[in-house]
Amino acid sequence: MEIFWTVISGLSIYVFGQIIQTFLLKPLNDFKVVLGEISHKLKFHANVITNSGMKEEVVRWSAGDMRDLSCQLESKYLAIPLDSFLSLLRIIPERKDIREAAKYLIILSNATGMQGYEVKNADAIDKLKKQKNIVL
Repeated sequence: MEIFWTVISGLSIYVFGQIIQTFLLKPLNDFKVVLGEISHKLKFHANVITNSGMKEEVVRWSAGDMRDLSCQLESKYLAIPLDSFLSLLRIIPERKDIREAAKYLIILSNATGMQGYEVKNADAIDKLKKQKNIVL
């Protein structure tokens, strides 16, 4: 009987660990990966975002990346269970901060490479970098 309870407890611990890993740790990791990707793409496309007169295909590529990252940011955040609780513990940003960051990414997508928006785009990048609990 002791062997039975040992096997059951070991199996329970394994199953519980898999649940934690699949439903909590993986979504958190995916979210952190998107934050890193945003930081990378902002630096990579900074010359296109903050300048006008660039080639059309480069502008489309940069704008597409910003729009995609905005969507990924929100979708990866929404996949995190207990997001309200984790944001109270300051493990992840609050939902309003994610929406604000996604909004700036869409602004960058819409105005990338446009004449007259160079300074506004640079300001949007700065606001993204200063976004509370989102370290870029």
